[in-house]
Amino acid sequence: MSEIQIYGEMSVLYDAAFAWDNAAEVAFLERELTPRRRRVLEPGCGSGRLLVPMAARGFEMVGLDASPQMLALTDGKLAERGLQAELIESDMSEFALAEPVDAAVCPIQTFAHLHSVTQSMRHLACVSRVLASNGLYLVQLGLSRLDAFTPTAPNQHNRWEFEFEGETVQSTWYGVEWNPRTHIETSRSEFEWLSGKDKGKVVYQDHSERVWDWDGWSSLIGLAGFQQVGAFDGDGEGYPALPLDDGLDDRVLVWHVLTKG
Repeated sequence: MSEIQIYGEMSVLYDAAFAWDNAAEVAFLERELTPRRRRVLEPGCGSGRLLVPMAARGFEMVGLDASPQMLALTDGKLAERGLQAELIESDMSEFALAEPVDAAVCPIQTFAHLHSVTQSMRHLACVSRVLASNGLYLVQLGLSRLDAFTPTAPNQHNRWEFEFEGETVQSTWYGVEWNPRTHIETSRSEFEWLSGKDKGKVVYQDHSERVWDWDGWSSLIGLAGFQQVGAFDGDGEGYPALPLDDGLDDRVLVWHVLTKG
């Protein structure tokens, strides 16, 4: 088994692992943004999983990511479909735009890669500065009860297979460490080749994410000058609305709808 930089030279592997259909998610975002919000920022856009289909629906997309390899993948996908977007190589907690955006979207736990309150506040300050006065920020972030939090055990439901360069690869994600002082969970993405010339090959990468509960999340966005005006179940059919209370704890994928206060 060997460690790799999954967001660096192996970005193509990461992109293939998450290449599932997200049409329902894109439709949900289109519904929430409404026709008035057409210029949209995606901080941490990665390989364009959401950015490209949103650009195809007529949104003027601005993608920001610290990985040049991920941005290159996004740029290639846009070119293949004859689409355009503004792509910026930058850190999520330190960026600026030449023109404001009507909205911003931050899907699939990307916000959790901001490890500290300081980093999170800097990011939210950047988003606030680039958002128009009536802008929305949609953040997809699962919340957990910190006093009962335990990392995901190996092979516990986060395992699937996908095709990569003509070979079958198995992806397994699991937790390896939890720091109750910093609220950081370290998890591991492990990829094993099940077929082809690379059969038996295994590579992995560790990832660190900040875990938030409802109280901490509410305090953070309030201090940053945002107000939460909605929440939707990102793991439920039709994205049903959810109450804004600590019942959001222990929900895997919640879309939080924020406005500038």
